[in-house]
Amino acid sequence: MCPTSDNTSALEGFEPFVGAVRRFVSLIESEGEGRSAKAYLLALNANMLEVATHGMLLDYAYIDRNDFDPDPYFVGNDEEARRKTQLEQGLSPLLQDALLEHAGDELEHARVDLFSNDVIELYGDLARGLRLWDVGSVDARGEACWQWAFQKWHWHDHLYRAMHGAILIRFADDETGMTEKSS
Repeated sequence: MCPTSDNTSALEGFEPFVGAVRRFVSLIESEGEGRSAKAYLLALNANMLEVATHGMLLDYAYIDRNDFDPDPYFVGNDEEARRKTQLEQGLSPLLQDALLEHAGDELEHARVDLFSNDVIELYGDLARGLRLWDVGSVDARGEACWQWAFQKWHWHDHLYRAMHGAILIRFADDETGMTEKSS
């Protein structure tokens, strides 16, 4: 349940999800914190798994939209484009290797090729909600919950595709998935 002026206790149920979202958004905004491409990919995958786990536990059944204006908190196209470029630069050697490795499989090649797009689409949806949440008012947090709920099919789709892409990138040189990709 999301908060209303009559029900602020619903906020507590969202705290683990908000924490996972905050860690994911921070990782994207920090551009991998000087990590190697492999460490950045592993951190992204771990954060996405955490978001998926907590996102599946949310109860969206009682979410009502209020009059809080979310528009100033949207992640714009320019920011998304900049974040996508930064992500691709941070993962460049792994992405290039994976694209070559999966060149013969149209679906897997497409999944690797769209990885950064999926991650940044996820970032945009989750960051918008987090920005609203961080306003701190019950109405803003209610709007954050409504945005996450309203967009759940969109961000869940990008989340799971990005996780699939991360696995394909991670094990690009190994048909069995048993040997670690070096970088």
